[in-house]
Amino acid sequence: MPFPRVHSPNGPHGTSLFWICTELYSILYDFQEHIERFGIKVVADLPVGDNLQDHVLMFLNAYTVNKSISLTIEQAEDTMSLIQYLALGKGPLATNALEAYGFYRSKAQPADDPRRYLQNGLYVNLPGNLSHVHEFMQGIFNLNDEQAEYWWDQYRKQPPNLHGLLVILGLMRAESRGTIRLKSGNPFHPPIIDPRYLSAESDIQHMLSGIREQQKLIHTKTFKAYGAEVIRDKPHPRCKHLEEDTDTYWRCIIKHEALTAYHPTSTCKMGPASDKTTVVDPQLR
Repeated sequence: MPFPRVHSPNGPHGTSLFWICTELYSILYDFQEHIERFGIKVVADLPVGDNLQDHVLMFLNAYTVNKSISLTIEQAEDTMSLIQYLALGKGPLATNALEAYGFYRSKAQPADDPRRYLQNGLYVNLPGNLSHVHEFMQGIFNLNDEQAEYWWDQYRKQPPNLHGLLVILGLMRAESRGTIRLKSGNPFHPPIIDPRYLSAESDIQHMLSGIREQQKLIHTKTFKAYGAEVIRDKPHPRCKHLEEDTDTYWRCIIKHEALTAYHPTSTCKMGPASDKTTVVDPQLR
Protein backbone atom coordinates (compact mmCIF):
# COMPACT_ATOMS: atom_id res chain seq x y z
CA MET A 1 0.00 0.00 0.00
CA PRO A 2 1.18 3.57 -0.50
CA PHE A 3 2.73 5.49 2.38
CA PRO A 4 1.83 9.05 3.40
CA ARG A 5 4.47 11.75 3.44
CA VAL A 6 5.95 13.02 6.66
CA HIS A 7 4.31 16.07 8.18
CA SER A 8 5.72 19.56 7.81
CA PRO A 9 8.92 19.85 9.90
CA ASN A 10 7.51 23.10 11.22
CA GLY A 11 4.55 21.34 12.81
CA PRO A 12 1.50 23.56 13.16
CA HIS A 13 3.54 26.55 12.00
CA GLY A 14 3.93 24.96 8.58
CA THR A 15 0.36 23.81 8.08
CA SER A 16 -0.78 24.89 4.63
CA LEU A 17 -2.69 23.84 1.56
CA PHE A 18 0.66 22.71 0.13
CA TRP A 19 1.17 20.11 2.84
CA ILE A 20 -2.43 18.93 2.69
CA CYS A 21 -2.10 18.41 -1.07
CA THR A 22 1.26 16.62 -0.90
CA GLU A 23 0.14 14.26 1.84
CA LEU A 24 -3.08 13.50 -0.03
CA TYR A 25 -1.03 12.83 -3.17
CA SER A 26 1.13 10.26 -1.38
CA ILE A 27 -1.84 8.53 0.17
CA LEU A 28 -3.43 8.11 -3.25
CA TYR A 29 -0.22 7.20 -5.09
CA ASP A 30 0.33 3.45 -5.57
CA PHE A 31 4.06 2.66 -5.74
CA GLN A 32 3.49 -1.01 -6.57
CA GLU A 33 1.23 -0.17 -9.49
CA HIS A 34 3.86 2.24 -10.82
CA ILE A 35 6.54 -0.48 -10.80
CA GLU A 36 4.33 -3.23 -12.21
CA ARG A 37 3.26 -0.95 -15.05
CA PHE A 38 6.70 -1.51 -16.59
CA GLY A 39 6.71 -5.28 -16.10
CA ILE A 40 8.96 -5.19 -13.05
CA LYS A 41 8.35 -7.66 -10.25
CA VAL A 42 7.80 -5.95 -6.91
CA VAL A 43 9.96 -7.36 -4.10
CA ALA A 44 8.91 -4.84 -1.46
CA ASP A 45 6.25 -2.15 -1.72
CA LEU A 46 8.25 0.78 -0.34
CA PRO A 47 8.16 4.52 -1.17
CA VAL A 48 11.34 4.60 -3.26
CA GLY A 49 11.58 7.80 -5.28
CA ASP A 50 9.41 9.89 -3.01
CA ASN A 51 10.49 12.62 -0.56
CA LEU A 52 13.11 14.12 -2.91
CA GLN A 53 14.86 17.03 -1.15
CA ASP A 54 17.56 19.44 -2.25
CA HIS A 55 19.25 22.66 -1.21
CA VAL A 56 18.26 25.70 -3.25
CA LEU A 57 20.65 28.57 -3.94
CA MET A 58 20.70 31.95 -5.65
CA PHE A 59 23.44 34.25 -6.84
CA LEU A 60 22.83 37.54 -5.12
CA ASN A 61 24.73 40.80 -5.23
CA ALA A 62 28.28 41.22 -6.42
CA TYR A 63 30.42 43.97 -4.93
CA THR A 64 33.46 45.84 -6.14
CA VAL A 65 36.07 46.62 -3.47
CA ASN A 66 38.99 49.06 -3.41
CA LYS A 67 41.54 46.71 -1.81
CA SER A 68 43.43 43.72 -3.23
CA ILE A 69 41.56 40.99 -1.39
CA SER A 70 40.16 38.86 -4.23
CA LEU A 71 41.13 36.96 -7.36
CA THR A 72 41.14 39.02 -10.56
CA ILE A 73 41.33 37.83 -14.15
CA GLU A 74 44.85 39.25 -14.42
CA GLN A 75 45.99 37.14 -11.46
CA ALA A 76 44.14 34.04 -12.64
CA GLU A 77 45.70 34.14 -16.11
CA ASP A 78 49.17 35.28 -15.06
CA THR A 79 51.93 32.74 -15.82
CA MET A 80 53.75 33.46 -12.56
CA SER A 81 50.58 32.70 -10.59
CA LEU A 82 50.42 29.30 -12.26
CA ILE A 83 54.11 28.58 -11.59
CA GLN A 84 53.74 29.68 -7.97
CA TYR A 85 50.78 27.37 -7.45
CA LEU A 86 52.32 24.34 -9.19
CA ALA A 87 55.69 24.74 -7.45
CA LEU A 88 54.64 25.84 -3.97
CA GLY A 89 50.88 25.34 -3.74
CA LYS A 90 50.55 29.02 -2.89
CA GLY A 91 49.53 32.28 -4.51
CA PRO A 92 46.31 33.60 -6.06
CA LEU A 93 45.38 30.24 -7.60
CA ALA A 94 45.56 28.46 -4.23
CA THR A 95 42.11 29.76 -3.34
CA ASN A 96 38.99 27.74 -4.09
CA ALA A 97 37.27 31.13 -4.51
CA LEU A 98 34.52 30.23 -2.02
CA GLU A 99 36.33 31.46 1.07
CA ALA A 100 33.62 31.88 3.69
CA TYR A 101 30.18 30.68 4.77
CA GLY A 102 27.77 32.10 7.31
CA PHE A 103 24.70 30.30 8.67
CA TYR A 104 21.78 32.12 10.23
CA ARG A 105 18.09 31.99 11.06
CA SER A 106 15.30 33.01 8.73
CA LYS A 107 12.83 35.57 10.01
CA ALA A 108 10.12 33.39 8.46
CA GLN A 109 10.93 30.29 10.53
CA PRO A 110 9.15 29.47 13.82
CA ALA A 111 10.49 31.46 16.75
CA ASP A 112 10.99 28.30 18.82
CA ASP A 113 13.06 26.54 16.13
CA PRO A 114 16.77 27.12 16.92
CA ARG A 115 18.06 25.68 13.64
CA ARG A 116 19.66 27.89 11.00
CA TYR A 117 17.66 27.75 7.80
CA LEU A 118 19.86 29.99 5.64
CA GLN A 119 23.45 30.37 4.57
CA ASN A 120 25.51 32.95 2.70
CA GLY A 121 28.60 31.98 0.76
CA LEU A 122 31.28 34.52 -0.17
CA TYR A 123 33.19 34.14 -3.43
CA VAL A 124 36.38 36.20 -3.60
CA ASN A 125 36.11 36.96 -7.30
CA LEU A 126 33.75 38.50 -9.81
CA PRO A 127 32.63 35.36 -11.71
CA GLY A 128 31.76 37.04 -14.99
CA ASN A 129 35.18 38.64 -14.95
CA LEU A 130 36.98 35.31 -15.41
CA SER A 131 37.44 33.70 -18.82
CA HIS A 132 34.85 31.11 -19.85
CA VAL A 133 32.96 31.29 -16.54
CA HIS A 134 29.87 32.50 -18.38
CA GLU A 135 29.66 29.33 -20.50
CA PHE A 136 30.79 27.11 -17.63
CA MET A 137 28.12 28.33 -15.21
CA GLN A 138 25.44 28.31 -17.87
CA GLY A 139 26.15 24.65 -18.52
CA ILE A 140 26.26 23.62 -14.86
CA PHE A 141 22.98 25.29 -13.91
CA ASN A 142 21.17 24.88 -17.24
CA LEU A 143 20.62 28.64 -17.52
CA ASN A 144 18.89 29.92 -20.61
CA ASP A 145 20.55 32.74 -22.55
CA GLU A 146 18.37 35.40 -20.96
CA GLN A 147 19.28 34.31 -17.44
CA ALA A 148 22.96 34.04 -18.22
CA GLU A 149 23.10 37.47 -19.78
CA TYR A 150 21.33 39.07 -16.83
CA TRP A 151 23.82 37.79 -14.27
CA TRP A 152 27.09 37.76 -16.18
CA ASP A 153 26.92 40.61 -18.68
CA GLN A 154 27.10 43.23 -15.94
CA TYR A 155 30.24 41.58 -14.54
CA ARG A 156 31.99 41.24 -17.90
CA LYS A 157 31.87 45.01 -18.24
CA GLN A 158 34.27 45.39 -15.32
CA PRO A 159 38.04 45.83 -15.96
CA PRO A 160 40.21 42.68 -15.64
CA ASN A 161 42.17 44.02 -12.65
CA LEU A 162 39.09 44.85 -10.59
CA HIS A 163 38.74 43.22 -7.18
CA GLY A 164 35.32 42.13 -6.00
CA LEU A 165 33.12 39.69 -4.09
CA LEU A 166 30.03 37.65 -4.93
CA VAL A 167 27.47 36.55 -2.34
CA ILE A 168 25.28 33.47 -2.79
CA LEU A 169 22.20 32.58 -0.74
CA GLY A 170 21.34 29.00 0.18
CA LEU A 171 18.22 27.50 1.74
CA MET A 172 19.26 24.68 4.04
CA ARG A 173 15.85 23.46 5.23
CA ALA A 174 13.49 23.53 2.29
CA GLU A 175 9.99 22.13 2.81
CA SER A 176 9.36 21.45 -0.87
CA ARG A 177 9.40 17.76 -1.75
CA GLY A 178 9.89 16.23 -5.18
CA THR A 179 9.73 12.79 -6.77
CA ILE A 180 11.71 10.41 -8.94
CA ARG A 181 9.71 8.07 -11.15
CA LEU A 182 10.59 5.47 -13.76
CA LYS A 183 10.31 6.46 -17.39
CA SER A 184 10.25 2.86 -18.56
CA GLY A 185 11.37 -0.62 -17.60
CA ASN A 186 14.73 -0.05 -19.28
CA PRO A 187 17.36 0.65 -16.59
CA PHE A 188 19.36 2.72 -19.09
CA HIS A 189 16.56 5.20 -19.62
CA PRO A 190 16.94 8.29 -17.39
CA PRO A 191 14.23 8.60 -14.74
CA ILE A 192 11.63 11.34 -14.56
CA ILE A 193 12.82 13.78 -11.88
CA ASP A 194 10.44 16.42 -10.58
CA PRO A 195 12.18 18.37 -7.80
CA ARG A 196 9.22 20.74 -7.26
CA TYR A 197 11.51 23.52 -6.13
CA LEU A 198 9.72 26.34 -4.27
CA SER A 199 6.40 24.47 -4.33
CA ALA A 200 6.15 25.23 -0.62
CA GLU A 201 5.37 28.92 -0.02
CA SER A 202 7.52 28.87 3.12
CA ASP A 203 10.64 28.27 0.98
CA ILE A 204 10.02 31.51 -0.89
CA GLN A 205 9.50 33.33 2.40
CA HIS A 206 12.83 32.02 3.73
CA MET A 207 14.68 33.04 0.55
CA LEU A 208 13.15 36.51 0.74
CA SER A 209 14.28 36.77 4.36
CA GLY A 210 17.80 35.83 3.28
CA ILE A 211 17.84 38.47 0.56
CA ARG A 212 16.85 41.17 3.04
CA GLU A 213 19.57 40.08 5.48
CA GLN A 214 22.16 40.01 2.71
CA GLN A 215 21.28 43.54 1.69
CA LYS A 216 22.42 44.73 5.10
CA LEU A 217 26.03 43.70 4.37
CA ILE A 218 26.75 46.85 2.38
CA HIS A 219 26.03 48.93 5.49
CA THR A 220 28.36 47.00 7.80
CA LYS A 221 31.60 48.47 9.10
CA THR A 222 33.63 45.73 7.42
CA PHE A 223 32.17 46.23 3.95
CA LYS A 224 32.52 50.00 4.26
CA ALA A 225 36.19 49.57 5.19
CA TYR A 226 36.78 47.92 1.80
CA GLY A 227 34.77 50.51 -0.12
CA ALA A 228 32.27 47.88 -1.24
CA GLU A 229 29.76 48.95 -3.90
CA VAL A 230 26.97 46.86 -5.40
CA ILE A 231 27.21 45.93 -9.09
CA ARG A 232 23.71 46.09 -10.50
CA ASP A 233 22.99 48.06 -13.64
CA LYS A 234 19.68 46.72 -14.87
CA PRO A 235 16.46 45.12 -13.57
CA HIS A 236 15.67 41.46 -14.11
CA PRO A 237 14.20 40.98 -17.61
CA ARG A 238 11.31 38.84 -16.34
CA CYS A 239 10.53 41.13 -13.41
CA LYS A 240 11.16 44.60 -14.81
CA HIS A 241 7.41 45.32 -14.84
CA LEU A 242 7.51 45.32 -11.03
CA GLU A 243 8.80 48.02 -8.73
CA GLU A 244 12.43 47.22 -7.93
CA ASP A 245 13.46 46.05 -4.47
CA THR A 246 9.89 45.36 -3.34
CA ASP A 247 9.03 41.96 -1.90
CA THR A 248 6.97 41.28 -5.02
CA TYR A 249 9.96 42.05 -7.23
CA TRP A 250 12.27 39.74 -5.29
CA ARG A 251 9.67 36.96 -5.18
CA CYS A 252 9.61 37.16 -8.96
CA ILE A 253 13.41 36.88 -9.12
CA ILE A 254 13.43 33.97 -6.68
CA LYS A 255 11.02 32.03 -8.87
CA HIS A 256 13.08 32.69 -12.00
CA GLU A 257 16.61 32.43 -10.59
CA ALA A 258 16.64 29.80 -7.81
CA LEU A 259 19.08 27.00 -8.67
CA THR A 260 19.93 23.53 -7.46
CA ALA A 261 22.91 23.14 -5.14
CA TYR A 262 23.23 19.57 -6.43
CA HIS A 263 22.56 18.07 -3.00
CA PRO A 264 19.63 15.70 -3.80
CA THR A 265 18.72 13.27 -1.05
CA SER A 266 16.10 11.26 0.83
CA THR A 267 14.34 9.27 -1.92
CA CYS A 268 15.54 6.05 -0.29
CA LYS A 269 15.11 6.91 3.35
CA MET A 270 17.08 5.06 6.04
CA GLY A 271 15.44 4.24 9.37
CA PRO A 272 13.80 1.62 11.56
CA ALA A 273 11.26 -0.80 10.11
CA SER A 274 8.63 0.72 12.39
CA ASP A 275 8.79 3.89 10.26
CA LYS A 276 6.75 3.04 7.17
CA THR A 277 8.29 5.90 5.17
CA THR A 278 11.73 4.23 5.25
CA VAL A 279 13.23 2.04 2.54
CA VAL A 280 16.37 0.58 4.19
CA ASP A 281 17.45 0.02 7.77
CA PRO A 282 20.74 1.36 9.28
CA GLN A 283 22.49 -1.75 7.88
CA LEU A 284 21.19 -0.93 4.37
CA ARG A 285 18.96 -3.98 4.32
